[in-house]
Amino acid sequence: MSGQTYFITGGNKGIGFELVTQLAKANDENVIITTTRSPERAIELYELAKKFTNIHVIDLDVGDLKSIDTIEAQLNKIGIKGIDIYISNAGIFQSTDPILKTDADVFLKHYAVNTLGPFLVFQKVYKYLLTKETRKVIFISSASGIITKSYPLTLTAYGQSKAALNYSVIQLSKELASENFIVVPVNPGAVSTEAAKESIASLEATNPEFHKAILTRLITPEESVRGLISIISGFGAKDSGIFYDYDGEVLPF
Repeated sequence: MSGQTYFITGGNKGIGFELVTQLAKANDENVIITTTRSPERAIELYELAKKFTNIHVIDLDVGDLKSIDTIEAQLNKIGIKGIDIYISNAGIFQSTDPILKTDADVFLKHYAVNTLGPFLVFQKVYKYLLTKETRKVIFISSASGIITKSYPLTLTAYGQSKAALNYSVIQLSKELASENFIVVPVNPGAVSTEAAKESIASLEATNPEFHKAILTRLITPEESVRGLISIISGFGAKDSGIFYDYDGEVLPF
């Protein structure tokens, strides 16, 4: 089985780290280019890259335009000529304040990293995807961005940024349909990453019922990524522009 080349943002922790790990182990002919904005904190990722020579780590802050402009030079240094699958995973969730108490810079930072950054990075890797027939463009989104549902949790800047991401993914799927791109937003589920655990713990005092309910729905990064890899591998033209859960369920926008 021949391998594929993946470009995965935010591979230093959580879902991104697990994506890199499972894809590297699945096939030694896979090539995984992944990113971190803080190399000094990505010790485990660099250790993993030493163990699996098909992993390449580059520096990237998806919320910084100057950093995004370095992508091509870093890919050329590695010798990457083409990319099969782009997985936009890097993101932030740094506030549960209500709208009236959320500062402008918090809104703007979430928009820059969670919404705008993924598409600006895609602009840089687009030509590499054109060299392959696979042309899968995957955005790790969130059920928090579903505007037809409401949750008893203040998500404000994060939820807003994911809703905007989903809107843009739909548009991109239409724009690139004639070039046979498959563009899909996916929800990884309620994953027990360190960031999620901190947010969930804060609910115990403010919303104990929802805190108890969400604990029963938590899945591990390993379980989430197994599901994500399974559905991504099966995506075809008919799936472009549809919002999927990690288990293959179709979600509303």
